Amino acid sequence: FDINVNTGDFSFTSLLGSGGASSAVLDTNDVRLALSAISSNSYSKILAEPNLVTLSGRPASFIAGGEFAVPIVVGVEGAAAATTNFRGFGTQVTFVPTVIDKDRIRLQVAPSVSGLSGGSVGGIPSLNTRAVTTTVDLREGQWLAIAGLIQDSQTGEKVRVPGLGDIPVLDALFSKKNVSRDERELIILVSPELIHPLDAEEAPLILPGMEVTEPGDWQFFVYGNYEGNPNCHHRSTVYNLQFRRSLAAKHHTDYSTSSTYFVNGDHGFSP
Repeated sequence: FDINVNTGDFSFTSLLGSGGASSAVLDTNDVRLALSAISSNSYSKILAEPNLVTLSGRPASFIAGGEFAVPIVVGVEGAAAATTNFRGFGTQVTFVPTVIDKDRIRLQVAPSVSGLSGGSVGGIPSLNTRAVTTTVDLREGQWLAIAGLIQDSQTGEKVRVPGLGDIPVLDALFSKKNVSRDERELIILVSPELIHPLDAEEAPLILPGMEVTEPGDWQFFVYGNYEGNPNCHHRSTVYNLQFRRSLAAKHHTDYSTSSTYFVNGDHGFSP
């Protein structure tokens, strides 16, 4: 899978095999377009697309998968005590960003993808894991591409006619063998952005949740609606800043009655 920064063509080729990883710093606006193109054409699958926010110098992590229990026996003053830890598997990303300039970020990234291998040791499942750790300096908006995490698997199966397929001479006539090989390469793309707090006058008029309303009894039980009319603020969870004056006069009585039970006011205000 390479991405040509100058022309916008994308492909990225790893020459390290399964024993290493390669990385590149990208500075192009076509990265998201390339990901959408190869994903829509079934050439790739996006495992996870998290957006993480943290302070400079503080770690943040993300995991999408599952956990399994790992029993641990601990000896305390000659007595054995059993405890249980949980080990996660799936897609996991841990990073530590450090701002070193007004638009430069030092990023420590440790992504990993693991899955159950099907085997176990002492009843504890074993994992197939692909992981890498790297530290780079990026400017805001640049992309870090990590590749070379290759998983190569080969499976075989044999289907035969019972009885006739077990005879050595007739085995080739009454049986079928299939061998398949699957090679997958994991590509990780990371892009840091600096987030600055907004002043009061810079806040948008519509914030997430401001148009969320609860349906009335008639809407919920008769029509089966899970949300109410955004223009009707009776039983509204959050007051809508685009409340029209005509509707304000119409629903003023219902709004005043329900204001003591629900959040009705500016964003973040609760009576």
